[in-house]
Amino acid sequence: MPFSLPLPESLRHQGWKVKIREKERVEEPHATVIRGKQVWRFGLRSLGFLDADPDPRHVPKEVVDAILGALDVLREEWDEAYPENPVQSQPDEAEEQHDDDA
Repeated sequence: MPFSLPLPESLRHQGWKVKIREKERVEEPHATVIRGKQVWRFGLRSLGFLDADPDPRHVPKEVVDAILGALDVLREEWDEAYPENPVQSQPDEAEEQHDDDA
């Protein structure tokens, strides 16, 4: 089920939306920023835009601030939707075995 981040009314009236969308389980965890037909992906691990096109400079600072302010919620929503691809990467077995040896 998709998740929509509540945005301030002024941004909503300008057509901005931030969502965790469906069917994106194999991609890097991200929130999708939408305005009209333009779509940007904001990485929930890297905390930056994942694509150069469309130009991320067209996304207002207020939208990015809303994402960063709700980062915990967005990460929880991603992890709930895509538990096989959580935001926090899982340590691989080799690291776990190495830690056990210490």
